[in-house]
Amino acid sequence: MIIYSNFLKPNNSRSIDYFENYYLSFDNNGIINYFGNKFNEIQNFENDKLLDLTNHIILPALIDLHTHIPQYPAIGIGKGTLLDWLEQQIFPLEKKFDDIEYAYNLSLKVFEESIKFGTATIVAYSNLGYESTNSSFEAAKDMNIKAYIGNALMDFNLAKNLNKTTDYNIEISNKLIKKWHSESGKLKYILTPRYALVCSMKLMKWAAKISKENNIKIQTHLAENKDELKEVNKLYKNISNYTEVYNQAGILHDNTLLAHGIYLNDDEVKIIQSKGANIVHCPSSNRYLQSGILPLINMKNIVPIGLGTDVGGGVSLSMINEMKEAIETSKTFNITENISNNYLSAEEAIWIATKGNSKILKLDNEIGDFGTGKSADFICINKSRLNLNDNLSSNDIASKIIYQLSNQYVDSTYINGKKVY
Repeated sequence: MIIYSNFLKPNNSRSIDYFENYYLSFDNNGIINYFGNKFNEIQNFENDKLLDLTNHIILPALIDLHTHIPQYPAIGIGKGTLLDWLEQQIFPLEKKFDDIEYAYNLSLKVFEESIKFGTATIVAYSNLGYESTNSSFEAAKDMNIKAYIGNALMDFNLAKNLNKTTDYNIEISNKLIKKWHSESGKLKYILTPRYALVCSMKLMKWAAKISKENNIKIQTHLAENKDELKEVNKLYKNISNYTEVYNQAGILHDNTLLAHGIYLNDDEVKIIQSKGANIVHCPSSNRYLQSGILPLINMKNIVPIGLGTDVGGGVSLSMINEMKEAIETSKTFNITENISNNYLSAEEAIWIATKGNSKILKLDNEIGDFGTGKSADFICINKSRLNLNDNLSSNDIASKIIYQLSNQYVDSTYINGKKVY
């Protein structure tokens, strides 16, 4: 197929370029074979259809690096801060997720909603169970979304009805790895030690070993909340800081995604940098749960920082909304720190949610822009929704998209060249 349209394309400078009246061509397997403005150069490709979408703007499909499937019903519900919210709202919902039919249907809803918001690749937590996590994988397969899914590993410091043994956690994970993890394909398993307060050092060290031996990614939470930090310091009195707990467990490396990372001192940032690990910024969740403000501008040139929705602390599965939240949060940081004109730009926000997130997943040779040989994963937005003026810069167009469509569905989403919404 050949798409004739206008494109926002991430570049190599943490920003985007705008191309009017360009062609995107991809084969029957959904692999891009041309991006450019010379129609004669695509005459030799076997494309049976030309689709004129010049009344649209096309972006690479979005990538959500952090969300929780069982927490979707909790959006906007509950009060207080992180630890109380987990006990009162989230752990009961995750227990409910043990019901296989409920887990499948809720997962289906989460993936369907994500696709409508323009997300083609998602990194998600299930609950602890095998059958429920298996149901999430089945739903992802049925929705044709690309997904990393992990069962939340937890083996101590929980209520009796939630606590499971270390061996049980390991057994469940091994079964899921055997069934679902592959180096190729749309679906992959991700090791998910939830956070240091509910994972023993033994379990975290096991996850680190399996990750390195099998090239499996790890996701966890780090330094999200001040009360969380206090509890970690009490639990690990002989370890200097939260990041060092994970470092001693061995789970910090270039396949590690650390959600939040709000309260990190300079030594912790240096550890993360030296290990090549990545931070995932979740601004709407940080605000909803009164967790804090990530000093994004100070950190983004030191460690890779991606973006995730973090539902249900996050208020929506829209990555466009999360871009807006990231920009506005960076402005709030400027106000509190008396810094001027040094906030996240709209075009860099789009870069992070596409190419930046793909680099963190080490999938930038497969997704994230319109490069030849990559997957034709893209979203279409009708220009009539944006009230565009003439001669706008790429940043202005990006800003229009982010601020006018922050919590609205895109017009269509394509994954591997197939229209899925």
